[in-house]
Amino acid sequence: MRPSPHHPALRPCPDPTLAHRTRAIVAVGGLSDCTAMLTDVPEPDLKTAVLDAVCATLG
Repeated sequence: MRPSPHHPALRPCPDPTLAHRTRAIVAVGGLSDCTAMLTDVPEPDLKTAVLDAVCATLG
């Protein structure tokens, strides 16, 4: 599963702040945690929930 590259928060910025970098790390870490820990959830449902959470984390 990959976050949509169309979400504005996932586009690289020329000079990311510490806050930008931290949100990106939390989003990627949370994405991998969910895919590893929620193996009983059907993939389409998990994908929707994970991408919603990633987008919320990134703002």
